[in-house]
Amino acid sequence: MGDTNAKNKYFKDIKTLLPIKSSQEKDYLVKLKKNLDEYSYDNPNSTYDDYAEKFGTAKDIVVAYLDNCNEDYLISKLRIRNIFVKAITIITILSVLVSMYFLCILQENYNIAKQEHISDSETTIIEE
Repeated sequence: MGDTNAKNKYFKDIKTLLPIKSSQEKDYLVKLKKNLDEYSYDNPNSTYDDYAEKFGTAKDIVVAYLDNCNEDYLISKLRIRNIFVKAITIITILSVLVSMYFLCILQENYNIAKQEHISDSETTIIEE
């Protein structure tokens, strides 16, 4: 695996594992990316394992970052995220239910219109 791919995969793994993505985490990721770029410049043929050996596994980095964060900050951010996820879930469920309701009304109106449809046809009676 080439250096750029290894570095990008390593960075992406760390970014994926971070449970919170606020400005503080973005700043941390920018600094980490800069450190990875410097290491990549000094060691152009580095592999994913080289990055993990030098900086630690992606999991270790995220755990260390979370250990150094203020507990109140983490609880606050996770609570906000939890509320956001619940709100999005409720809105999605309500949207589906409202859509289903309107589709049922539309189907019912279609069936009524179909039953009441008067067709224009001419009937010719031939008497012999």
